[in-house]
Amino acid sequence: MGFGLLAAVAIAIQSLSNNGIPFEAAHRMAVNSTNAAWMEDHLPAWGGRKLSQLVLPASHDAGLYQGGPLGWGQTQCLSIYDQLRVGVRWFDLRPKWVRQKFVIYHGPIAGPDLAEVLADLRKFASQEHHELIYLKLSHFEGIDDATYVQLTALLEDQLSPWVFTGVSPAKRLADITLSEYVQSGTKIIVLVDGRYARDHPAKGIWTYSDVDDPQVRLADLRVYDIYSDTPDFNDMQADQFAKFARYDGKCRDGATDCDLFLLSWTLTPRIKIWAATQPAIEHLRPSLLARPPTNSAGKVMNLIYADFAGLQDVTGVALEENERLSFGQSDQRVN
Repeated sequence: MGFGLLAAVAIAIQSLSNNGIPFEAAHRMAVNSTNAAWMEDHLPAWGGRKLSQLVLPASHDAGLYQGGPLGWGQTQCLSIYDQLRVGVRWFDLRPKWVRQKFVIYHGPIAGPDLAEVLADLRKFASQEHHELIYLKLSHFEGIDDATYVQLTALLEDQLSPWVFTGVSPAKRLADITLSEYVQSGTKIIVLVDGRYARDHPAKGIWTYSDVDDPQVRLADLRVYDIYSDTPDFNDMQADQFAKFARYDGKCRDGATDCDLFLLSWTLTPRIKIWAATQPAIEHLRPSLLARPPTNSAGKVMNLIYADFAGLQDVTGVALEENERLSFGQSDQRVN
């Protein structure tokens, strides 16, 4: 084992033993959170806004609240249920078919069984809130056409009472208002990236594309999602803010309308440990709130996408951003 790897392991061990992820504090935060029904609470003020006019808290690699040895690969410290309780409403989930079951994974790290994630979603959705939840499924591993069909059948079996299937007359997902979405209770929008949703259409399964997908024009939801791919906080922040400043509501082809902008407040260190994300956690609120809530094109940072979303208080920042939009703290019109 080389010196560099030994040093990295020593740093990881020290971080987790002396300054580890504060699971208990995070759980207490979830138990005491007043944000479990933040959408319902704000319906009188924000219910008339389209999805494209809202700011939502989003969880990167949302299922990786279980990591590998020494916490490697771990990106969250709250279960899906607890993330929902603290107000997270967009979940990045990456399914893998292994040993005759679906699990959530990232790279070589396996997280919880998908069945556990779906049970958490059912538990929250059964509580008679009026909340809107997005599940984005991507990076499929070990999944072919046959197992994808199994996956959609599992989703339908477990989530069908809450899965959003559309409005009449039909509208694009980003053009539906919050009130329209949740008028009958909590709704879950299932988004699938890649060809499977196009090749195997199913009721309640919506097609998703990032901004640079060659098939972006065919997607039900198009999101400007380009991460910075750096371990350096200052580089990440500068890159993400520059991307937002340039964002004009178009996809990479310059012609197709893009629905949402995702601020990827994520770092990519060689070893994903709690300590590596500290600068992002510390600077999220002051960095965002020091800027206008819209750019020069009148566009909004619709998704604040982060690791350890509960501890970063991504929900609190998203609520403050929505309030700033309500009070027009920008010289630009929200499109």
